[in-house]
Amino acid sequence: MSTRILVLGGRRTVQQLQEETDYDVVFAEENMTLEQLMLADYPLEVDFGDWDSVVGQVAAVHAQQPVQAVVTGVERLVPLAGRLRKELGLAHGITEEAARDCIDKAATHRLLDAAGVPVPRTRVVSGTREGGEAAEELGLPVVVKPRDASSAAGLAYCATRAEAERAVAAVLAGGRESALLEEYVQGPEFGVFAARTAGVTRVLWVVEGEVGPPPTFVKVGGRFPARLGAEDRAELDRLVDRALEAVGLDDWVAALQFTLTADGWRAGEINPRVPGGQAVEMIRATTGREPSLVAAESRPRRLRRRRGSAPGPWWP
Repeated sequence: MSTRILVLGGRRTVQQLQEETDYDVVFAEENMTLEQLMLADYPLEVDFGDWDSVVGQVAAVHAQQPVQAVVTGVERLVPLAGRLRKELGLAHGITEEAARDCIDKAATHRLLDAAGVPVPRTRVVSGTREGGEAAEELGLPVVVKPRDASSAAGLAYCATRAEAERAVAAVLAGGRESALLEEYVQGPEFGVFAARTAGVTRVLWVVEGEVGPPPTFVKVGGRFPARLGAEDRAELDRLVDRALEAVGLDDWVAALQFTLTADGWRAGEINPRVPGGQAVEMIRATTGREPSLVAAESRPRRLRRRRGSAPGPWWP
């Protein structure tokens, strides 16, 4: 019987699993098109707005033929992958708690700071006046962002108290109860793609980001391999391992962001998923690794080898 993998959203993940492995893929997606229905071995149309319903549908599929892993590259669905792991009784995969702690940037920073991973100073605020006071306390300029946004989504660079208050108001106007203010740190930015399996972290890819100036911080490119000395790289690897342990992420993958300041490393975000956009193609082109497969195979025991490959895990 073939190994069955459940993919939550994201047709690219389904395509890569089928093209390069002999997985049996269950594809759960909303409002499926005819093309999507034909894509997977077992298409499952769901409503991601009703997680109880999704759990019930997946449990019925699981009862017919067990699912060995749940994967997704869609960040908002990673906590659902954790819930399904628990409901299906799977031994491995991300937990819902770890997923939520990564998505909530305030929780991420709190856990990293407690674990001794250097992070920018932050404040969580629920009002505009409070935001202005926090900005002055942290020291202007500051960065204001939604607690649950990844990368530069919703981010605002604020050089004055008035700008910080307006940025907080914009976040709250979007329906959120609070906003995150963060100390503005300067230095080259580095993106990391890592897999953690049975408590062992593998840093698979490090890219030096080329980021435009404030206030937009547009990512304009990346340099691979990153220009890092042996000491800085060793410290980065150590911090990645400690950061993933701190948020409880295991048997899973993550895209992390770090800044190398004049005072050393500062950890930014931990996105508990395969990178999106051009990053996923950059990883594949520069390392030969397919990120979707790393996500599916981030388990203590390899599930299924790539077609035509030698036995054993396919990443070093």
